[in-house]
Amino acid sequence: LTAPLRSRLARMRRLVLSDASAWNRLEILRELVSRDSDNPAWQEDRAALEPVTANELGDRFEAALEKGALDDAELSVTRLEDGNWHWSGAAKVAAQLRARLDRALATRTALEARAVIALLDEEWAAENESGAQAALESWRDLEQRMLSYGSEMPGDLLARVDEAEAWLAARQSDAAAHRENIDRVAALERLVHDDAVTLPGLRKTLRSAEQTVAGVPDDLRASAERKIDSFERSARMKRLALIAAVVLVLVAGSVATVYVLRQSEALKRIDDIAAAITSNVDAGRLAEADQQLAEAEKEPAVAGSPRIAAARSKLTAARAAIAEKHQKFTGLMAEAGAPDSETAKPDRIEEAKQFVQGEEEQAMVASWIRSHSNATDTRRTERMREGMARAKATTKEITAAQPTGDASWDGTFTAWESALADVQRQYGEFDEVTQEVRAGRASLMAQRTKTDTARVETGRIGKLGGLGAAATSPQKLADALAAYINAHDDSAEAKDFKAAKVALPTWEAVTAWSAVQPRPSVLLADRPQAERDAVAAAIDTYVHAYPSSPYGAACEALAPLLVAAPGWRTALTEKLESMEELTYWMIERKDGSRWYCKADPRSSPLQTQDGVAWKSVMVYQGKSKKTAFERFEQLQLKSEGPSPQMVFGKQLAELIADDEKSVNDIDGAFDAISALRENETIDGALAALLMQGLLESMAPQMPAVIRPQIEAAVKRIAKEKPDAIDWINPRDADARTRSRTARAAMREAVQPELWRKAYVSAMASACAPLAVVYEPAGVFVKSAGKDVFLSNISTVAPANTTLWIAEPPIGSNLGMMIKLGTVKQGGVVEFDSASTTVTPGNMVFTIKRGGKP
Repeated sequence: LTAPLRSRLARMRRLVLSDASAWNRLEILRELVSRDSDNPAWQEDRAALEPVTANELGDRFEAALEKGALDDAELSVTRLEDGNWHWSGAAKVAAQLRARLDRALATRTALEARAVIALLDEEWAAENESGAQAALESWRDLEQRMLSYGSEMPGDLLARVDEAEAWLAARQSDAAAHRENIDRVAALERLVHDDAVTLPGLRKTLRSAEQTVAGVPDDLRASAERKIDSFERSARMKRLALIAAVVLVLVAGSVATVYVLRQSEALKRIDDIAAAITSNVDAGRLAEADQQLAEAEKEPAVAGSPRIAAARSKLTAARAAIAEKHQKFTGLMAEAGAPDSETAKPDRIEEAKQFVQGEEEQAMVASWIRSHSNATDTRRTERMREGMARAKATTKEITAAQPTGDASWDGTFTAWESALADVQRQYGEFDEVTQEVRAGRASLMAQRTKTDTARVETGRIGKLGGLGAAATSPQKLADALAAYINAHDDSAEAKDFKAAKVALPTWEAVTAWSAVQPRPSVLLADRPQAERDAVAAAIDTYVHAYPSSPYGAACEALAPLLVAAPGWRTALTEKLESMEELTYWMIERKDGSRWYCKADPRSSPLQTQDGVAWKSVMVYQGKSKKTAFERFEQLQLKSEGPSPQMVFGKQLAELIADDEKSVNDIDGAFDAISALRENETIDGALAALLMQGLLESMAPQMPAVIRPQIEAAVKRIAKEKPDAIDWINPRDADARTRSRTARAAMREAVQPELWRKAYVSAMASACAPLAVVYEPAGVFVKSAGKDVFLSNISTVAPANTTLWIAEPPIGSNLGMMIKLGTVKQGGVVEFDSASTTVTPGNMVFTIKRGGKP
């Protein structure tokens, strides 16, 4: 396996053990399929896990929808729509949830839209055009969002928006007309003060300004008319001058000419009066037109003019049109009826809008619309409250019920469903009521589920109780758990049992331990190495066969305590065979001085001189190995013959070779150390030097529990520098003192009996858990939220029996046995706090009779 694949397998295992969500497990499983596509097991696991995951996402969607967390609901739907599903039902589930999500989003958007309309009403009431425009833009954004959900805005809100848009358009039209008036009046004012203006241009500009909404200010009109009169007088003077010249030239009489001139002036005046009346009528200034017409009719010659008659007719027609529009407006307002009446006709108001004349009538329309909207909202609110009350009452009744598996509940569920359907039919136009009906149906579905669950539970409990009888062996329990999962895959226990089955290798490791032979025991501390090797081999075979065993930690602790440690034997044997000092002979005087020699001093002949018996012996003078003859009187001798180290070396060699006293390397090492430490005959410096070498040779192979103490003893002996002491020279008094100090330091630092006890204690600690043998006793489950032990035998377990669970390795932690609880009097189990972390479906063990020393 590649490293990424191993890491994902490990992560999948952790997710299963921690009972992680199905979605998280499916994500890892998809990665496993992509990286190991040739493995059919992943395909099968994915086919089994995808429906479970879809159900989990559906549950999350329902929970999020109930809490109003639409973003979380959207996430569940998006995961179902991601295109990576192989289960055919995923697309159908996603489509159903998407439809419900769109309806919920549409409901939320409608609520936001009502808030925007409330803001629009405030801006409208304050006649704030920019604020109203901003509110309308927000409305349009929400309207587009609503369309994306496949829904439309409520009709009452659409009508309100139409009214606001009409008002805003009217305000904008009035503003345009006002700007037009300002521009035309300004143009007229420029021409009045322009000396280069012509009479036709001034007249045209005056008429254009008079036709605007506000007309022409009186002072500007007077100035314009004065300038027009000035132009007309100038024209008349020119005409009179021309006529006078003609008269003088022609000397023709004047009667006809005067008549013509007067007639021309009268016609011009009539045209101006008619034009002024017509201009005021076109501009809507009917009162001014009436005044001008009344002045004209005071002069019979003017009143009878056809031009004046045409202007009079136009004024009459304008007044008739105003009267007709007012009559139609009044009639439509009357047909609309009272705005707060249920029989009010808003469509008549829409028709009346086109006949509005003046701000008063505009205010009447706005007031009617506002009153009608308020009345409609009030009636709508009352009706919505009525529907909400009915829906909530039914929902409350559904929620308060406690259904069981009895068949009579089917009729009750049908009656509740019918009641909710009636509310939906009568008040379905209200999103709030629809949402409450949806909540009631969700509660009804939950209650139906409880009944279905109760009916399934009846059969499930029977199968659950049979798990205990199957727990006589790990494989039988695993088969029983698998059968339960297949029969009740959607139950809470099924998820736990799937996780518990992962521990099957650990269960098998526990039961297999009883067959391991030979058994480990603390007695191996002083048994022959062959027996220790046999136990070590049995443990090694077991650990490799069952790597998840709870005995693994104890096996790891015991293995290094059983290994052979022959290094010290070889090193010490070589030392005994090669160390020259061990071949020395010795002659000792009564004063305690020791003289070492190469040959047996007893072979030197005695001589007599002056009645004194003596002998001359070639002896070493010190570490330099120089020799010289020394005279020894017979009466001064204490002993002569083999040196103490020669004798001890032979004894130590015999000790190493004695199988009865050195049954294994470690026990033999302790014996060798004790012998050397307790020897009193060899020189202290030599004893310390031999001990230092012995400890240095054995330390690397000794158990870790005593290795630090041995290494510390080596350092303590080395501190005395025994190799620098000239113990061979009998005349060196300082060497004698240092030798005694070296022996004392060696004996203080070297404690073989304490080390032996520490080693035996470590052996006992490692062997104690291995001496316990467990056997299957049943299975641990949960029923109605309570911990339950199902025994694999019909009889009640004896009181004070301890129940155990085999926990498999997790990460770097080795497997272990965890105490689950204790059987009390009458078979009642008192569970420990550890039971809260134990996965239901785990095999329960008890200590086998005779399985614990």
